[in-house]
Amino acid sequence: MRGLTLKELADKVKTTPQTIQRLETGNMTVSLRWLERIAKALNLEAAQLVSSVRRTEIAIIGKVAADGNVLELSPADQRFMLFALPMGELVAVKVQETVGPYQAGSLVCGNKYRESDVIAAHGQDCMAQIEGGHTLLCRVIAGSPECWTLIPHASDADVLYNRKVAWLARVCMVVRYC
Repeated sequence: MRGLTLKELADKVKTTPQTIQRLETGNMTVSLRWLERIAKALNLEAAQLVSSVRRTEIAIIGKVAADGNVLELSPADQRFMLFALPMGELVAVKVQETVGPYQAGSLVCGNKYRESDVIAAHGQDCMAQIEGGHTLLCRVIAGSPECWTLIPHASDADVLYNRKVAWLARVCMVVRYC
């Protein structure tokens, strides 16, 4: 931001570069408190940090079971969320049972990769849609061309090797209700 390195911004915010990187990559929740701290360090209003984003409707596509499988919602349960985010095509799932780092009741939002950018999913937590329209919340590892290894967060679930995916959506935000 503004040509600053992670360390320079971290020094201004009085935190570590690792924390700034976690906030930037979505591995840590950006709370209002964090927005205010960053804005203050940059002599901005918190609203200015998000003013260039557009309102986006995110489809909630299912509920995540403890094994990481995404269960389809009935038509009556299908919902949309409206957020202001600087993203492309977004999807979300509601975590039904705690799985890995995702707590029950949370909404996990993912940004679908464009076909040309999908290799960037390597090593990331993603929603992955495989054959038959089945979707998983898992870590993905690039394999042979167009195939992926899907690693579930549940310790008792099977790793899926060399699976073709219809799409991958990198986890970009987790909304937890308290």
